[in-house]
Amino acid sequence: MVTYNNIIDAFKNISTAHEQVNSFGVGDVWDVAVSGTINYPLVWVVPKDSSLQGKVYNSNWTIIFMDLIHSDLREDDEVTSDMEQVAFDYIAQLQHPSYQFDFKPDNIPFTRFNERFDDLVAGVAID
Repeated sequence: MVTYNNIIDAFKNISTAHEQVNSFGVGDVWDVAVSGTINYPLVWVVPKDSSLQGKVYNSNWTIIFMDLIHSDLREDDEVTSDMEQVAFDYIAQLQHPSYQFDFKPDNIPFTRFNERFDDLVAGVAID
């Protein structure tokens, strides 16, 4: 069975290997602001409720992809587009056979955001 830590390790490995990602973190959303110095773009994973159905462990996560934008918001759309592409790459990697879990990307909601955290950032979150 895949464990909580196995899943975090997979997320961290994908983040570290991605050329457009400079930082990775895990925890509640409000932990982003207190996580220290962030070298953007950042991938932040938030553990959600999980369940065990028979012998199947269902682990749910929100993955947030974000990068800085200028204070005049002139790069908002560009940053959001770039972070969506990183999310697409992430989804593709999670389906790679080297990972021991059965990732089902049948219907993944994308939530776009801007000006979300203490830093002026934009990006997407997927569940």
